[in-house]
Amino acid sequence: MKTLATTLCALLAVNFTVCAEIQRLPDLSKALPEGKLIHEVDPQIMVGYRYEYPAATDFERLKTKLKEFLGEGWKEKEVDPRMSKALERVMKVQGVELAGHATFTNPAFPEDEISLTMKKELIDGKKMRIVDLSGTWYKKAESGPGE
Repeated sequence: MKTLATTLCALLAVNFTVCAEIQRLPDLSKALPEGKLIHEVDPQIMVGYRYEYPAATDFERLKTKLKEFLGEGWKEKEVDPRMSKALERVMKVQGVELAGHATFTNPAFPEDEISLTMKKELIDGKKMRIVDLSGTWYKKAESGPGE
């Protein structure tokens, strides 16, 4: 009986830890809702959304809005300039202009990152800004045990 009670207590402790983990992850679907959602990443892979914005939308404004949404604890990570240049070159080869990229981390949860990338693209003859917003945690993990 003691073994059963100990096992149940251990399972409950793990369950509460999982619940605490779930609560700390922001719901990125609500971060930048004024864009037109054009794609959601497969939820078994990761948390990710792609939005379409008019050409007048400014990357810095979206980045500020995301910072406000994420709240205290989430800070913009300094990006290696070599990585930024490499990303710009790859996009340029694909005919896409990089309008901005930022990554946010929270020191309390170093394994989780949130990325915001804006690209300028010509879509159906209109200049549009495509915004990718993603988190490195898996949605499947957010559903909790047994779901």
